[in-house]
Amino acid sequence: MVVRTVDTGTRLGAMRFFVIDITLGVEAQDGVEPFEATLRVPVSPVRLADFAEGRVVRVRVEPGTREVALDQRTE
Repeated sequence: MVVRTVDTGTRLGAMRFFVIDITLGVEAQDGVEPFEATLRVPVSPVRLADFAEGRVVRVRVEPGTREVALDQRTE
């Protein structure tokens, strides 16, 4: 779930993408305790609402390192 979204002020491709910091609350799964992770992600303005606080997003987690990657469209 998206805990916090912060606009970094960075734009890519003449406003084609907003670069945002997304803090995610990652649920417990496969022996990994719940934790928070922050990702810096370029997101198309038409997809910004998909990453609003409180929204549930798909992620992939590397259990050994707890590295997190978004698993849904950002463009």
